[in-house]
Amino acid sequence: MKKIMFIFLFSVIFIAIIPAFHLFSGEDKIENHIRSIKSGQKIFVYNVKTDKITEENMEDYLVGVVTAEMPALYEDEALKAQAVAARSYIMTKIGKENPDHKGADVCTDPSHCKAYTSPDEARQNWGEDYAKYNEKIKSAVDLTKGEYIAYQGETAVACFYAVSGGRTENASDVWGGDTPYLVSVESPGDLAYENLKATVGIQAEEACSRLGVSEIKIGELKRTEGGAVKSVMIGDKNFSGTEIRSLFGLNSANFEVYTVDNQLIFETTGKGHGVGMSQYGANQMAKNGKTYREILLHYYRGVTIEKI
Repeated sequence: MKKIMFIFLFSVIFIAIIPAFHLFSGEDKIENHIRSIKSGQKIFVYNVKTDKITEENMEDYLVGVVTAEMPALYEDEALKAQAVAARSYIMTKIGKENPDHKGADVCTDPSHCKAYTSPDEARQNWGEDYAKYNEKIKSAVDLTKGEYIAYQGETAVACFYAVSGGRTENASDVWGGDTPYLVSVESPGDLAYENLKATVGIQAEEACSRLGVSEIKIGELKRTEGGAVKSVMIGDKNFSGTEIRSLFGLNSANFEVYTVDNQLIFETTGKGHGVGMSQYGANQMAKNGKTYREILLHYYRGVTIEKI
C-alpha cells in the first residue's frame, strides 16, 4: 500500500514539474528574450572595442547608436527618423546567431550592425557641448520610443547611409534579391552636400595588381537606376561597381573612371552604399519642414510606422 501511494505521489509531482522544465527550455528562453527586447527592456551588446558583452536597455543603447551614426547638429526630425530606422534595423538582428557577436544580440561593428558611441566617448568628442547634444539625441529617441518600420507585418531592414548623388539605389542593384521597400527614390537635397564629390588616383601598376588584369583599359560601363556603376569592363574583366568600391576604398559605387598619366582615376559622388535613407537628405527634408514620419515614408516605400 505504501509503495502504491509513493508511486502515485511521485507521478503527480513529476507531471506538475514538466511544465516548469518547459518554461526554462532553450527555445523558450530565446522566445522570452526576444519578447523582452521588443518590449524595450534589454538587449545584449558585444562591444568590439572593449571585447565585452553588456546588457543594455534598448532605448539607452539607441542613444549611443544615434550619437555614432548621425551628426548631433542635424535637425530634430532627422534625428527622430534616424532613431526609428536604427531601432528597426537592430530589431531585425534579434534572435539571429552571428559568430562575430560572441553570443550577444548585436555588436558595435558598423560593417554588419551599427556604430555605437559610449557616454564617455561622447563627452570626449563634444566637450562642453556634451549636455546639449546628448539631451538633443536622447529627446529624439524618447519621442519615438518603441517605434519601428514594418513592411507587410514584418520589421523592415531599414538601411541608411551618409549621402547619395541625388537618388537612392535599389537594394537589388547593390546586394541582389528583391526588397520592395528599398527601391530607388529621389533625394535632391543631397546635391547641396559640400563634399559630395571626391577624387582617388591609383598608379596603373598597383591598379592592375588589385584588379588582376594586365592593362588598364576602360571598356563598357553600365549604371543603375540610382546612378551607381552597375558594371564596368577594365582590361579583360567585368566588375560590379560595389566590387570596385571595395577594392579601392571608394566613398561610393557612383563614380566616373578614366586614365591620366599612367594613373587610374575615380571621381565619386556621394558616400555609402546608397540604399534606404540618405542621412543628409533626411536632414534637408527636415529643414524644409518635413516630419520624421514623412522622411521615413519617403525613403522606405510601402511601409508603415508601428509601435511596440
